[in-house]
Amino acid sequence: MNLFRELKEFGLRPNAWTYTTVMKCCFKVVGALLKLGRRQDTYSCIAQMVKIGYDRDIVSCNTILYWHVWEGRLENAYSLLNLAAERGLNFDAYTHTMLINGLCKAGDFDGARRHLNHMNKMGYNCLVASNCFIDGLCKFGHLDYALKVFNSMDVKDSCTYSSLIHTLCRKQRCRQAGELLLSCIEAGMEILLGTRSYAGQHEMMFSNASQPQIQEKATQRGHNNTGMKQENNPSGHQK
Repeated sequence: MNLFRELKEFGLRPNAWTYTTVMKCCFKVVGALLKLGRRQDTYSCIAQMVKIGYDRDIVSCNTILYWHVWEGRLENAYSLLNLAAERGLNFDAYTHTMLINGLCKAGDFDGARRHLNHMNKMGYNCLVASNCFIDGLCKFGHLDYALKVFNSMDVKDSCTYSSLIHTLCRKQRCRQAGELLLSCIEAGMEILLGTRSYAGQHEMMFSNASQPQIQEKATQRGHNNTGMKQENNPSGHQK
């Protein structure tokens, strides 16, 4: 905040870009600021920005929203979201994904689901947000709910499969994990190294029927036992 005081002393008036830049720098060291008890610096910066009448842009609003979500103050985040909407500011997919992540961390999965549906109605159809929702459900142990969401999705990627396969293995539901891993391979997706390795640790609990299918499909798709894509090598020797 000393910077703003010095600017005023020299007769310079900070603009919205100045405030946004300072806030972004503050958030990069947010952990240190909290330990030092300097969170009020950020609030003071926001208050000054509003006081002098500058409209907040998408970058500054996302920065402030991140702060609220990071501290679990979702009511404040939604208040800012509604205020910005009244002023005609349209948020992007990143903003809504950030809110879904915050709702999941707070354990409000019904709220996260409603917000995800709201995103889809607005035409975002953001795969990252859906993956975030599934990952949050898995981390809180709502595996069946996560599988239901997974089955309702038209578009999936390796990250979508990864969260579910890891959680299925942890819950000793390895037959389902094997079937999901097989469907991931059949869909022609790259198998994440961590997913394949984690599933491999539980392969003895996969059904006898699924093990050869997984290996066969993986070989057909060009995956080796580490879960990485094999490179074409005319010599026949693995690199």
